[in-house]
Amino acid sequence: PYDNISDFGFRKFEALEAVILPVSIKKVGKKAFEDCPQLTTVYYFGTEIEWQSVELVATETQTIDEDKNETVEVIENDLARCTVYFYSEDAPTATGNYWHFVNGVPVAW
Repeated sequence: PYDNISDFGFRKFEALEAVILPVSIKKVGKKAFEDCPQLTTVYYFGTEIEWQSVELVATETQTIDEDKNETVEVIENDLARCTVYFYSEDAPTATGNYWHFVNGVPVAW
């Protein structure tokens, strides 16, 4: 099973609106979804607790000005801005973001 998405893995997939990720994912590399402006949704096959252990690698940029002052900017992983839904085959009894398949298409409960 796949356990990571490499750095720049889906970069510039401009029409990408959602991704379905297996519970085996442990790491999403830096800029893996950079320049995917339509991406707003992650359908994850695991639980919220399992999602919290997925490493979303941020990007750090370092600049040094003419006075030798260093500035480090941290840019969060693009998946951090997405709404994440957690798989539930049956209608959930708890509140939260859950999803299931309807005719092969992921749908929020």
